[in-house]
Amino acid sequence: MNKLFALSLLILWGCATEHQKPVFSDLNKNGKMDLYENPEASLDERVGDIIPRLSLEEKVGLVVGMGMNIPGMSMAERKDKVQGAAGSTLELPSLGISSIVLADGPAGLRIDPVRDSLDTNTYYCTAFPIATV
Repeated sequence: MNKLFALSLLILWGCATEHQKPVFSDLNKNGKMDLYENPEASLDERVGDIIPRLSLEEKVGLVVGMGMNIPGMSMAERKDKVQGAAGSTLELPSLGISSIVLADGPAGLRIDPVRDSLDTNTYYCTAFPIATV
């Protein structure tokens, strides 16, 4: 009897959710689901939709990142750079793309676990033995 009840619930749930719109994050806050925000669209479709929305400067900023001042290309600075980080990606708030902190290190990431701010969290990272590199 319990198996029949569970099967019935599963069938009802499947019927109820079949015709619902996909859940999405309105990244650019325009009140509608753009193709690049559609979780059911393919990666190629999503990328094909977002690339034309970017200016040349934004595309360069995504590739170059923040904190690498290259005269004539990028003078982007990140004021709150994490100590030990290699840099970060460019934030594009109009499209809902947030910045990502990047780090590199063949002997492990050397980001300070404690920050000089009001943040009381401790951030740990992975260290790789140098002999394995």
